[in-house]
Amino acid sequence: MKQYKNEMDNLHWTQAGKENLINRVKANAQQEPRKGHFSIGKYVVIAAAVCLFSVTAYATGILQSASDVFAPILGGTPVQTEIIEKIGHPVGASDTSDGITITADAIIADSNHACIVYSIANADGSPFALPEGVLPEDVFFAGGKGGTELPFNIGGLNGSSWIADTDNTDGTLQYIEMLSTEKPLPAGKKVTAEFSRLSYFDTDGKAVVLSEGDWKIRYELNFEDVGVKIPVEKEFVRDGLTFTVHEISLSPIALQANYTVDAIPEWSNEESGQLPEQDQKEHFRFMDTIELFITKTDGTIIDLTNSGGGLSVEDGVTMGYKGTVLEEIVPLNEIVSITVGDVVIDVNI
Repeated sequence: MKQYKNEMDNLHWTQAGKENLINRVKANAQQEPRKGHFSIGKYVVIAAAVCLFSVTAYATGILQSASDVFAPILGGTPVQTEIIEKIGHPVGASDTSDGITITADAIIADSNHACIVYSIANADGSPFALPEGVLPEDVFFAGGKGGTELPFNIGGLNGSSWIADTDNTDGTLQYIEMLSTEKPLPAGKKVTAEFSRLSYFDTDGKAVVLSEGDWKIRYELNFEDVGVKIPVEKEFVRDGLTFTVHEISLSPIALQANYTVDAIPEWSNEESGQLPEQDQKEHFRFMDTIELFITKTDGTIIDLTNSGGGLSVEDGVTMGYKGTVLEEIVPLNEIVSITVGDVVIDVNI
């Protein structure tokens, strides 16, 4: 069975072949697949998410070039396009449910960051249209599933996601994910993306279901990492805490700073759906207060201070990371320095 699944993952089907296979599988299905269960340990992060891998079949959609997918999001200058074509990877894996097809179009990433774009389209090829007055940013997935699941051993995970219409002429919407991880992404490994109950907020702020669909896509996390690791080992003091910046991870798509603190946060340990006030204060002291800047050769400063990150305590030491996917591609030779708190790191690449 393992060999069979591996072979199936490498097959590509015509539309007629897909439909024939699906019909035969439905006719012969006798059991529901078993679902895995897992527990999540406590970890202090923004928008934490972990998962276990599961096996699923997937269909292959029409491949778009990486530059076509990412240029509207990360910039389409000749230099930016060249970088995208070098490190971006088309995917094309898709799933159809309730008359709607969701496709993983492409991924661009470095060791700790990724931007992944999924398209939302009508399965019959007709333009995907929202109700009058509803904007793409009003649309979301309401079923508790909405995005890429990464393995539990990457540690902390933070990021953002939203739905947009990056090309209003192609009759599709895009679900855009920006992810930053504490530990390296599993390059070359298969990941799963799950979505359910495509919905929108109406003018009264009420959630309305567009589709009861349930989508599951599995594909390989392929990317070309052109990032660099810059050792630092410099200290600064803030609010009575001594921060030691150990390393900067820098690529044309992202920045991340890794540091330790000479104290341990005093968490409230309250069970609440919201971050307690005490925890907000500690998070501010140990992370949010740290400035994070990129200074470019033309004098432009990119302020990334509001980036997400994570904190953990091991052997009495607080370890933190703070970083984000950039809003646009920035060639490394256009970066002069990185600022973390009071530490300025020269960049000569």
